Amino acid sequence: MVSVVDVGKAVETRLSALPAFAAAVPGGAYLDRGPDEPTAYPYEVHKVERSGDAEVTSGAAYVQAFRVTLVAYCPVPAADAVAPAAVGAALFAATCSADGQAALKATPLRNPGERVLHCRPLAPSGRFDQSLRQGKDVFVCGLEVEILVQGDRGNP
Repeated sequence: MVSVVDVGKAVETRLSALPAFAAAVPGGAYLDRGPDEPTAYPYEVHKVERSGDAEVTSGAAYVQAFRVTLVAYCPVPAADAVAPAAVGAALFAATCSADGQAALKATPLRNPGERVLHCRPLAPSGRFDQSLRQGKDVFVCGLEVEILVQGDRGNP
């Protein structure tokens, strides 16, 4: 069965492999929890949750939807800071653009019979975080996406 960790690792692999994302988010991508001491800003943290029950199709195959929330922490203002709009665009390009979806579909999951079928944007977001980073305000830009996967109940 495809787990939230499998989907999270696929998203992290996709984000890390994209040069435009690395340029916009030099602090890297993290599953569930950001670093205690970030090496660079902005950095991204994504959370994965199952979205409903798996739907059995035929044989051992099933489809399962996952909701992925991606957020990037961007200190502002700074002369050398990447604009939050550029970070949001990089998140969208990495997951929901035609190229992003093609690459995400090609990202392997745990077993050969498991794969990403589709990724669609649900809602963009943006807000100021209540805490400061290095004495600066932090804008949190994000994106929620739904990722549909095909799994194989025949493989543990």
